[in-house]
Amino acid sequence: MFSTVGPVTRRVAVQIDTGVTVTYPDSTGSAAWTPAQLTGLALWLDAADAGTITLNGTDVSQWDDKSPNGYDLSQATAVNQPSLVTGALNGKPVIRTDGNDRLDNTTSSLFRDVGTATWVVVAKYPVATGTGNAALLMCSRGDADNSTRFMLTANPSPGGEFMGVAGRRLDTDSFQPIASSTARIVDTWFIEVGQADYTNAEANHWTDGAQDLTGAVFQTAGNTEDTDPLSVNVFGSTNILAPANTEIAEGIAIEGPLTTSDRQKLEGYLAWKWGLEANLPAGHPYKSAPPTV
Repeated sequence: MFSTVGPVTRRVAVQIDTGVTVTYPDSTGSAAWTPAQLTGLALWLDAADAGTITLNGTDVSQWDDKSPNGYDLSQATAVNQPSLVTGALNGKPVIRTDGNDRLDNTTSSLFRDVGTATWVVVAKYPVATGTGNAALLMCSRGDADNSTRFMLTANPSPGGEFMGVAGRRLDTDSFQPIASSTARIVDTWFIEVGQADYTNAEANHWTDGAQDLTGAVFQTAGNTEDTDPLSVNVFGSTNILAPANTEIAEGIAIEGPLTTSDRQKLEGYLAWKWGLEANLPAGHPYKSAPPTV
């Protein structure tokens, strides 16, 4: 950290996580806010943190969780390992699927016995749209494809495919997809936040900091089940896969309520880290500078 004397604005250089440093004007010398500040942080995958990536050549065999839970995701089958693409977004690496890849943790307890579940992702879909639910991040009962608990997806809809959420509260419930008003964003990086508010039987969704799904009827009120083993998947499961050339830079899961303030801080953190601040809407509190603590 360095400063100048007198009334000139001080500039602060802060390392927001391993290998990533952001410099911006700050009059107090406050440190940068990161997802580590979140209450309920349950999973944190960061392609910019080289220490969390295990490579098999240029392919990713394991992506470690930076949350206290340690839900590391892996793939032992080489042909199903996604690839690491260096310098792909704001000079940082991202992870790309060929349409048949996935990373899994089949022994987690993510989104078990919770009233609110939130997925957050920085991602890019390919130009060509896929069919079915184009999964990015998902949690399911074990490895059962018909038991998805909660996922971020692009849903098939008349006239196109739309960003949204899907899943169930109890493992015996019917699978329910909920589309937002935002058509699938292709060949452009976006920040997606999807929330299953099971306590109030609602679904909410934000794309690039703008809410495009508000209080949609979703499942029934109450907590999720807490009995079955759960699987965490990146790029989907065996029958619900993201299209080829889908890319993910960062993925985060939060258990429990996410306040508006924390959601906006998370959007601001991701936008400035990945060079997507121009995507945030006018009036967003972190449109002109990243959040601090």
